[in-house]
Amino acid sequence: MYRKLVLSVILMLVLVVLTVAYVAFEPSRQAGAAKRQRDEAVAQGAKLYAASCMSCHGPRGGGAIGPPLDRAVFREGGPEELRAASEPLREAIRAGRPGTAIPSFLRAPDGSWISRTVMPPWTQEKGGPLTAQGVEDLVAFIQYGDWSKPVALAGAPKMEGQAPATRGLSPQEAEKGLALFRAKGCLGCHALGNMGGKQGPDLTNVGSWRDAQFLRDVIQDPNRVDRSNYIWITGQKIPMGKPLMPAIPMNADELKTLVDYLSALGPAPIAAQAPRPAAGLPTPAAVVPTAAPTAAPPAVTKPQATPTAAASAPTPTTAPAPAAPTRPEAVAGDPALGKTVFDASCNACHPSGRQGVGPSLVGLATRQGEGAISSSIRNGKGSMPPFAESTINAKQLADLLAFLGTLK
Repeated sequence: MYRKLVLSVILMLVLVVLTVAYVAFEPSRQAGAAKRQRDEAVAQGAKLYAASCMSCHGPRGGGAIGPPLDRAVFREGGPEELRAASEPLREAIRAGRPGTAIPSFLRAPDGSWISRTVMPPWTQEKGGPLTAQGVEDLVAFIQYGDWSKPVALAGAPKMEGQAPATRGLSPQEAEKGLALFRAKGCLGCHALGNMGGKQGPDLTNVGSWRDAQFLRDVIQDPNRVDRSNYIWITGQKIPMGKPLMPAIPMNADELKTLVDYLSALGPAPIAAQAPRPAAGLPTPAAVVPTAAPTAAPPAVTKPQATPTAAASAPTPTTAPAPAAPTRPEAVAGDPALGKTVFDASCNACHPSGRQGVGPSLVGLATRQGEGAISSSIRNGKGSMPPFAESTINAKQLADLLAFLGTLK
């Protein structure tokens, strides 16, 4: 009898200890589980952002065609404030916002840019691709994610495809503009028709929503463009973040060719057709379209007469084998000439060999060797576009490799 009593007391003490331990450690266990669940949602949300949101809201959330999402209002405060901040995000992703299908930026008398660009609904119930969990993952990324992650998840740009039709350019002028767009590496970040990348805005119809002066300024120096005076479809005036796009080095003739080409993309802007504002949004007394024509728009070039990507870079019927990762031994490289090649084709993303849009190239020759670097240049890597023989020939490649070897 005595032994049974002792055993009962011991079991009761063990039960008490286990209960106390559970009460003490359960909150931290739950917090750990919640963090793991949130981290998984953030990781999935980063992938969704890279695939579906980056080209409008910027590679790091700083804004572009759509408003910036990297704002403190979505990330700062306690649990209740963050929960309240998540609701407008969730609703915008779920239901979208009204506006024009082609981006629309109108100039108000006070100099503000007024966006009337649609945000489509993204949930499956509204005809979009996202599940309810996908919406939650995207909201989690916007509120808790690392904005440097989506760029690495964007995938390689598509370098071949159908270029869009142009307005008022001859086939030769359109072909020259498209070739320059390729040569300057623009397809690495920008979509054009059904080819290009996702890091920057889709430029398929850019001539409809940006004027020649804006295009000229942003190509020469993106920081020259005022990004502080934008009124978005919600009626809020929210400045955009610092652009990641580098200045693109080119001479005056090249600049004119590229601006003329981009200005000819998309339907002609018509001053009389300012989009109707969404209900409840402020309407300026007068707005000036970004590219209103001063005369009747020229005849639209028929798509079949417009050169495509294949016109400037023929696509073989079978995929070419990757370039051999070896440098031609017969070609001697000149670092001084290589710097010229670098400045024309590489410096925009790797300024002076340092980190920019692309990674730092200092010490790259030591880390990878010329064979691997040659393969990356010829075949592309990540979001870096490939540079074919028609853009960088064998001698120029050897010179470029020699120059990269000096970056230490």
